Amino acid sequence: MRRDGERSSRAALGLAVALSGAGGLFGLSACPSPRVPPMHEVVAARQPPRAGSTGSSKPVTAPPPTDTSSSPGAAVDAPAVDASPELKLPLVRRFPTLAAAFPVAPIGRWPTEVTAHPELAAALGLGGLWLKRDDRSAEPYGGGKPRKLELLFGRAVAEGRRTVITFGGVGSHHALATALYAPRHGLSAVLMLLPQPRTPEVRRVLLASQAAGAELVLAGSMTNALRLANAREAAAPDEVMIIAAGGSEPLGNVGFVNAGFELAAQIARGDMPRPDVVVMALGTMGSAIGLDIGLVAAGMPIDILAVRASNRPISTWRKLERMYAATVALLRAADPTFPDVRVDPARLVVDDEHLGQGYAIPTLAGAAATRLATGHGLELDPTYTAKAFAALSDGAKRSLAGKTVLFWQSHAAQEPESDGIDPATLPAALRGWVVPFRDR
Repeated sequence: MRRDGERSSRAALGLAVALSGAGGLFGLSACPSPRVPPMHEVVAARQPPRAGSTGSSKPVTAPPPTDTSSSPGAAVDAPAVDASPELKLPLVRRFPTLAAAFPVAPIGRWPTEVTAHPELAAALGLGGLWLKRDDRSAEPYGGGKPRKLELLFGRAVAEGRRTVITFGGVGSHHALATALYAPRHGLSAVLMLLPQPRTPEVRRVLLASQAAGAELVLAGSMTNALRLANAREAAAPDEVMIIAAGGSEPLGNVGFVNAGFELAAQIARGDMPRPDVVVMALGTMGSAIGLDIGLVAAGMPIDILAVRASNRPISTWRKLERMYAATVALLRAADPTFPDVRVDPARLVVDDEHLGQGYAIPTLAGAAATRLATGHGLELDPTYTAKAFAALSDGAKRSLAGKTVLFWQSHAAQEPESDGIDPATLPAALRGWVVPFRDR
């Protein structure tokens, strides 16, 4: 059970926008923006538990996967306690004090491997191309989402929560990952969904979220989604935990801080050469923020090209700076010896040239990048990784020519089964996104 002082600060956060203050995560900018909390609220809401406080003064961990085949997605009773997985994190090995502050709910298989792709590098004109295979991070659904959810669910389990509420488009991969993995840790999932363009991929993801047993709510706008989520939290403050869109809030970002330490260790032991740049998609910003903090704190700063895939109001530089500072503040509150890392726009660069018409709207450059990548056995998604790979391909003709590049492959290698799911089981408001239509 959480401390009383956390209740008002977490509710005030409106974590769905993770410091973004956005009424338009998916282009719904006509909606008024919710209040953006000052940093002291951000830190307070995710402050590590103090020794002696109820419920989480020692590492608390979540159970191994549970067989939920008889009731997909349903919350299970009384999670078991596993051996301390947080002690295996490279971040915690470097800063052991953090183990008590950041309990982990195991989901993924870490570290994800790094693989060389010389033929694709030659086709692009790069000196070398490596992939960080987060696409293989977990079963049945990988990608980068498990890194954040392990920390967020870990806190939820430690605090005795029963329900997590999160946000995304109707085809959100983060929402799907939340729906799939929450039940493994005794949690039920509520997804506050926002409209986005209708595509075959959106249809598959939405049906898979339904199959996972989550409660799906078409909220219409981020403002309404926040209102509904905060009302549920207020009605059951000790049972409900709100998770930001994309899991991008300081606590979730720590998952990618650990990824920075993970990558630094792989480079140090010779698994791959130190790259000139890491190329990755930029959605709700937490992955790029955490990775940069982790690499710098590990003593191996590497340039990051973060390719914008979310609408511009969500991922402004000012909001990135604020979330970056809040993430470092959270870590330093848990362990004052953690470096006081500062964001550097010369090191963490946001590419603004490959978004196209907006979030989840495919681009011609992304389609061309997908054709090239597919020919070399690399699968991309049109929303995020296709746009990021298009930026890599264009950069290979200019500033990246001849350089060694690591591409962060965050698109899950496989999607959960959605065939055979009856669209009639969806809430009526969502059925329009699953009406069969011809792929374009």
